[in-house]
Amino acid sequence: MGRWAMSVSASDEYQEVKDEFFKQFYYTEKTLEEIEQSILEYYQNEYSSFDANDGVWHDVYFALADCEWKCGNLSARLLLKVEDIIKNKLDLLYMESLMASPHNLETREKVLEKFLDKLIAPNEKPIKRKLKKTFVNPFKTGDVFQYRYKGEYFGGVILQIWDSDKSCDIIYKDETLHYCIAVSEIRSASTLNVEQIENSKVLCAEWIMPFCLPKTSGFEILGNVADRLSGDYRNYLGAHMTRYGMSMSGRFNEKLIEIISGTSNMGNNYSGHLKKYGIFDKTLAYLFDINNIVRTKR
Repeated sequence: MGRWAMSVSASDEYQEVKDEFFKQFYYTEKTLEEIEQSILEYYQNEYSSFDANDGVWHDVYFALADCEWKCGNLSARLLLKVEDIIKNKLDLLYMESLMASPHNLETREKVLEKFLDKLIAPNEKPIKRKLKKTFVNPFKTGDVFQYRYKGEYFGGVILQIWDSDKSCDIIYKDETLHYCIAVSEIRSASTLNVEQIENSKVLCAEWIMPFCLPKTSGFEILGNVADRLSGDYRNYLGAHMTRYGMSMSGRFNEKLIEIISGTSNMGNNYSGHLKKYGIFDKTLAYLFDINNIVRTKR
């Protein structure tokens, strides 16, 4: 649990519940009750050893109530639960057990009373629900692809796909996915095949995010070499991966279309990067074994 102020929303649990609530609200057809139950079930499993009056639970209930109020349909049972916590000063007792100062306790009490007054009053401008499309990942690890651009074909391979938020059942946006992608130097007026791409020299190899992919239908999967890939690329090719996400030493600012077409500076002047990781003048197939690549320094 992390808290950085006395406001209702200034806690990790509140923000996590709010984010998950509105992801399900906008990307699924679940009712508010179903969303509420799914979030409560998650916290019941995650914090089964926690006392019911632990501040984590207070923030979970506060966030759920606030979200439902914003949607114009706060359940009576949830409102009663929040009323019990606030009117019986259960949250203040918990904050006091954490050695909160008298000033902070006084501020928190006023904040909670104002918050309860808001929940009791009807929301005259509830959020309108409009379902959004979920992100569809076009690749599998090991996919060898070609891309047609301005009459020429370019080729590459997806060395690895990594999801930084594996706890999610739904990929709501492309922001949690990362592709370790290698693009070959090959440029052809006619369609390519897997062998041609494998044996072509590396133009660039790096971790990118899906928004770097061209927003067109020019991609075509030619085959898959997942059974030939060796190792985990998360500490190679310019990326240091952690359990919290990914920090990249040289993430593409250009879109992939500019790189594979040779129109970006990164596409034209990539020899330094290739030499750094020991893959200068090597073929894409050379990358299939991470033992051929220099490990990224944090």
